[in-house]
Amino acid sequence: MAEAAIVGAVRCDLRDPHGRATDTAVRVIWTADHLNAVRRLQPVLAAAAGRHLARRGGTGT
Repeated sequence: MAEAAIVGAVRCDLRDPHGRATDTAVRVIWTADHLNAVRRLQPVLAAAAGRHLARRGGTGT
């Protein structure tokens, strides 16, 4: 059902006038997927980045 809602929301971007899939719809879907993954992984990613900076002696600024 979620997939159908996504397709419905971006239907006008899914196909060009020749019937080929467009990259606009793919960007919208991938962006949402990536943002959800980053939200779930944020604590792990932030800790790993902090450890890396500490080993390098950097501050990240």
